[in-house]
Amino acid sequence: EMISAFKTPPTLHWSVVLPWQHFNAMEGEERSMMQSFAPQIRDFLPMASFAGCRRRAKWSGSGAEMAEEEPGGELLQGQRRFDLSGGPSTNLDIPANSTSYARLLQGCGDRKELGHGKIIHSHIIKREVESDISICNRLIVMYNKCESVMDARQIFDKMPGRDIFSWNAMISGYSNHGQGEEAVKVFQQMQREGFNPNKVTFISILRACGSTGMVACGKLVHGLVLNTGLEQDVAVANALLSMYGKCGSVEIARKVFYMMPVRDVISWNAMIAVYAWHGQVKEATELLLKMQQGGVEPNRITFVSILRAFTVPETVPLGKLVHAHIIDRGIDRDVMVANALVSMYGKCGNNGSIEAARKVFDMMPKRNVVSWSTMIARYAQQGRDNKAFELLQQMQLEGVLPDKVTFISILIACCNRAALAFGKLIHAHIINNRTVPDLVVENALLTMYGRCGSVLDACRLFNKMTRQNVVSWTAM
Repeated sequence: EMISAFKTPPTLHWSVVLPWQHFNAMEGEERSMMQSFAPQIRDFLPMASFAGCRRRAKWSGSGAEMAEEEPGGELLQGQRRFDLSGGPSTNLDIPANSTSYARLLQGCGDRKELGHGKIIHSHIIKREVESDISICNRLIVMYNKCESVMDARQIFDKMPGRDIFSWNAMISGYSNHGQGEEAVKVFQQMQREGFNPNKVTFISILRACGSTGMVACGKLVHGLVLNTGLEQDVAVANALLSMYGKCGSVEIARKVFYMMPVRDVISWNAMIAVYAWHGQVKEATELLLKMQQGGVEPNRITFVSILRAFTVPETVPLGKLVHAHIIDRGIDRDVMVANALVSMYGKCGNNGSIEAARKVFDMMPKRNVVSWSTMIARYAQQGRDNKAFELLQQMQLEGVLPDKVTFISILIACCNRAALAFGKLIHAHIINNRTVPDLVVENALLTMYGRCGSVLDACRLFNKMTRQNVVSWTAM
């Protein structure tokens, strides 16, 4: 009955215990069928730990194998129960102590398993241990890792008491998810309640200030750093120069860099990135040379950062020199570095450069969605619509799913009546593959319809949009 139930995974209804010795005792057809359904079992048992063992079950095409335990895996001992609706039961045999919950929540966060994290959370509520500060802190971290900052904030607001870890976790959560203004509000509340920021606090809040361009707030934080003496800490200094760079204060970033008593590779990368962001090609390349002369070995982040500086035809010779350096170091096949090379050559704007970009793209042993989107974007920006369309079709034939950047890139190429039909096909593809409308993609569609002269289609789309912003209205 158990084996036959696996034949229809979407309507799976079972409550079964499968010790390892049962699997090992299977022979012939039974064992083959269990192996064939390994992916479905894996999906339903992401944290499985079976009777008689303290290691996690890892399923592969050749059957079940034992793998090293993951955080929290050994706590679900003996069985993994499922209720009649097919969902995991909350009746888990978990020891009611902070260490056990910490390991479970860490496992859920690291694997971004929000559903399982919420099951553990409900178990915590049931055991009435939600008032434990350390458990609440772990819940905040888990929800932040699972990109559910709202749930993290609810835990934070309900805490009867907080420590520095609580404040840092909430500030970091907002900062890491692009909500810099909220991070600043929490930081200000932290100070009002008498908590002194530490190194982790400063790094997180400086990242928030940089991402939102709040240079005035960043300068106030810099003052607090000076008062605590943490400006000598290399990680804090790196965060300061990155913040100033992102806010456009290149000169202050440079002063922070040269005042650092000790610099690591991150410091050099951050300063090179600041110069590159602001088109200071000479300064970026000179700093790369100084970095090497100082005995600091550049890494792939160094090269990705400096390649962003080469954006006009006049910078192609320097870009080629950096490319040669990358080849000498044997990292030209790294997908991140290769993507940066494709982008650099494509941005430089002449036929020779776009062909160089395509050559790098074709030589990549492995391509991801960024690789395809970058190459499509470069063709589209050069007005080579046919090449962009061909590459989109090739991308899909190779089984790579386009993302919103890909769609926006290809929609840029649809800029005349001849391309209207293809633009409509792209629109249909977006509708069929995206359950939640994306405002940026919808705005790109509006622009495409306008450029192709189809005002009626643009009006229909505009009226169906769940929300509009200034870009939407400007496009219309």
